[in-house]
Amino acid sequence: MNNIPVERYLSQAMDCLPKDMLWKIYLEIAGIAERKNNINKSKTYITKAIMGCPENVKWKCFVLGSRLELKDNCPTKAKKLVNHYLQTQNEKQKYHLLIESSKIAEFQGDIPRTIMYFEQTRDYMRSEWKAYLEYIHMLIRNHQFQQALDVAKESLYYHNLAGRLWASIIQLQHIIGSASSGADAYKAFMIAVNEVPKSGEVWCEGARVCMNPLSDRFNIEKAKRFLNFAIYFTPQYGDSFIEAMRLYLLLDDRKEYKNLKKVLFVIRVSFNSL
Repeated sequence: MNNIPVERYLSQAMDCLPKDMLWKIYLEIAGIAERKNNINKSKTYITKAIMGCPENVKWKCFVLGSRLELKDNCPTKAKKLVNHYLQTQNEKQKYHLLIESSKIAEFQGDIPRTIMYFEQTRDYMRSEWKAYLEYIHMLIRNHQFQQALDVAKESLYYHNLAGRLWASIIQLQHIIGSASSGADAYKAFMIAVNEVPKSGEVWCEGARVCMNPLSDRFNIEKAKRFLNFAIYFTPQYGDSFIEAMRLYLLLDDRKEYKNLKKVLFVIRVSFNSL
């Protein structure tokens, strides 16, 4: 992390903001340091944030602190930090704390406890589609594909306009489809694209189905069209660009492949400069 601009902005913030607001700046700097893997600097600013922030928002500091302890390979400390506030917070705050508890349990390889935390999270926050998405991703990471599909289907009863949830169903049908290779996934894609036609995530998953040479829905031209829609509707969704690179490799289109690599390089440089 470049220390000069951070210190300069911190100095400006201290001159402009009341002291009871500085904890937000400290927490932001701690987050920047954490993303740059500067654990010691992040811990320093988290400590400053905890000392200055109101009691009802200290959980935000402890959530970031638990992530740092996981990065530092100290899951026991991470668990203590989360548990310290888990019993006293309201439902919305508990959602974030339960998610962190599940990540700690998964890091320790305790999948039954991880699922237990996600079940509690779902009970607390059925209105939050991201709670379902986190649950689905955890199950996929641990090869619990059928359970993940069941959770994804349930999620649509509450969030049928969430493109990422529809995309998860297409992805899972692609993995475990039983009718024929690609048929179940493509059927799910056709349903999803009618429900959320402007979801780049859904169009990207449709392209993946059509780019699978083992699928009976293999169709490069359709894949190219679907990816164009994906990038147009959701340009911030990085998977669409990765799939586009795969497509150009399949087509042996070196010119488009090089152009896309340049675009991705510019995006990466811009992101790293944040």
